[in-house]
Amino acid sequence: GMRIAKLFLISIFFIPIISLGKAQADEISAPVIYEARFPIVFNQKPPEWIGPDGGTIVAIAVSPTDPNQIYAGTWGAGVFRSLDGGGSWSPVNNGLGNLLINSLAVDPQNSLIVYAGTYKGKVYKTSDGGEKWSLCSNGIQDNAIIYSIVINPDDPKIVYISTRGDSNNGGPPWNGIVYKSSNGGGKWLPVLKNVGGSSQEDWAYALDIHPNKPKIIYAATHEHGVYRSLDSGKSWSAVNSGISDMSTRSIAIDPSVQVPATLYTGVWRKTGVFKSITSGDSWWLESNGLKDEQIFHVAIDPLQPSYLYLATFTHGVIKTKNGGNSWFRSGLRDDQIIALVVNPKNNKILYAGTQGDGLFKGKNKGETWVHSQSGITASWATSLVVHPDDSNLLFASLYGGGVVKSIDGGQTWEDFNDNLGDRYIHQLVLNPQNSDIIYALTDKEGMYWCDISVGSSWLKIGDNLPNMASGLPTFDVDHPFAGWQTLVEPFEDIIENAMSQAALAKDSALLEMRFAQPDPNVVYMGTSNAGVYKSIDGGTSWQQGGLSGKTIWDLLVAPNDSAQLYAAVDQDGGVWASSDGGGTWERFGLGDYKVYALAHVPGSPVSLYAGTNNGFYQIENGEWQQKGLAGIVVTAVVTHPAHPDWIIVGTSNGSYISRNGGATWRKEPDVLNGKTITSISFDPNNPSIIYYSTTSHGVFKAYLY
Repeated sequence: GMRIAKLFLISIFFIPIISLGKAQADEISAPVIYEARFPIVFNQKPPEWIGPDGGTIVAIAVSPTDPNQIYAGTWGAGVFRSLDGGGSWSPVNNGLGNLLINSLAVDPQNSLIVYAGTYKGKVYKTSDGGEKWSLCSNGIQDNAIIYSIVINPDDPKIVYISTRGDSNNGGPPWNGIVYKSSNGGGKWLPVLKNVGGSSQEDWAYALDIHPNKPKIIYAATHEHGVYRSLDSGKSWSAVNSGISDMSTRSIAIDPSVQVPATLYTGVWRKTGVFKSITSGDSWWLESNGLKDEQIFHVAIDPLQPSYLYLATFTHGVIKTKNGGNSWFRSGLRDDQIIALVVNPKNNKILYAGTQGDGLFKGKNKGETWVHSQSGITASWATSLVVHPDDSNLLFASLYGGGVVKSIDGGQTWEDFNDNLGDRYIHQLVLNPQNSDIIYALTDKEGMYWCDISVGSSWLKIGDNLPNMASGLPTFDVDHPFAGWQTLVEPFEDIIENAMSQAALAKDSALLEMRFAQPDPNVVYMGTSNAGVYKSIDGGTSWQQGGLSGKTIWDLLVAPNDSAQLYAAVDQDGGVWASSDGGGTWERFGLGDYKVYALAHVPGSPVSLYAGTNNGFYQIENGEWQQKGLAGIVVTAVVTHPAHPDWIIVGTSNGSYISRNGGATWRKEPDVLNGKTITSISFDPNNPSIIYYSTTSHGVFKAYLY
């Protein structure tokens, strides 16, 4: 089911084939260890990350000197490098202490020198193309988010970064500071701060440097418009005459014009793009063809500057051929675009990074787009199902990337999104009576159904299921999953507007679907903020099933009683139970904790396991007992199909395995350390094969003997 995650700094390394003797086992750090006769042995094939490729691509930087060399920064899996123009990618993370990448810049004279800005982890630098990174943050405020990095084209030792530090509980003052380094990141000095006054201290989302007059620098700030420096950052002034919307997100400079400069800035509050031909002294709105666009980035074609491209959160990529006089949509309209660059040597090629749907390559100036992300294992996988008739036929759901399919056991994947109206998927479920029928539970658009025996097109079904009504995210700000769902801080007025909508109709994403046994016509659905829904016709039509207004992180149906239910409830915490098919509910304990995962104890209809924000619990004879992992956030719980006393749990920091009903635990496999596990599944044809879905690295496949 849907599992909860917590933001952790992550490091990647490969797991060896393990065969531990007792002396080695005793050295393993875990709450309680096994005796030597209980090692985990990957004795069939080495475990492997199988993708799906993609994820959230926050930053893309193309080398100005070698356009086949490209760097991509991901949200949780670090930096990837391509040496063949995006055809294939490899991780280059050695030395990176923070894999939440927020910005990238390549030295304009040396493509091996790269700067990576992180989310609350300052700046790293490599001088060998990413083979080794070092922290270069002397002078930068603690926990700095690095939004933008620009390098002086004439003197690449001069670098500017825009940052935000720890703020006042998510509100102003923001501690926004622009820093300058004159020695290649050896030391940083603040050059722009206190934008908006001491009560605001606004930050800059984007910086740009004039390619022909590099003493001239511009900053697009969060809520205070555009700032300009004419003296390499020594002094700054606001240049907003004519800008009616100060929510600037990006700044682009026409490289073909020297002074006065031609500039463009895109704004977030759906106003459009502002243009200046006076170096920013005056601006006017260029919005012909733009409607309600949330613009995150403006990319200018350096070889043909009348062509500009907008990365939007509303309608994909938007393009102009005439310097902004008119705009039209140019693909990827189902995606939220975060990063967008034009190849500096071949302007027919573009690269776009999305929130959750990976990296795309645009051909013929954005007329066509294809995924170009082979090797970028950075996706947020929420679930994986194996077809019972074919172990090589896999389906995975991605949060932001929709559904993907593999026919070769995960070696290659293809999109499986035909007619799927929402690519933020919480769970995939197979019909227990017909395994060719698959269901997808979405974040905003309800439930979809596909019969894979007749095609690949999805159909929306589920009469009376709630749809998402507000702009609120599925996971609350203080929720351990919240850090993964978005990297863009919304404006306060947008939040307030969403809150007022939510007072009437709350977000109701579909999180968890369970078919009953022995009657699979009875189906239960757990939602966010809308409680439980019930179907008695196999999922075609639904009615409210109790716990209205509450979020259900997991659901269980008793193995031989379609009316006996258990729910992990977010609001008020703990477990709730119903013995009449959702007609009435009562508290069932663990009310002091957040419960994220439930599982039946095999062979016992009245005993349950629960994964909580404080470890692993079991209820026996009406009493909940903690059975290890105290203080650990447990996000997924499964029992082994062939070994009832084997329990595998996913956590916000890797996986633990018990082979004796929870009496003792071992933390493994090691490669999952630091990763957040969203779900765990087995191959129904070979239960020694186990799949771990993660928030930041896709799916890990392991073989347990």
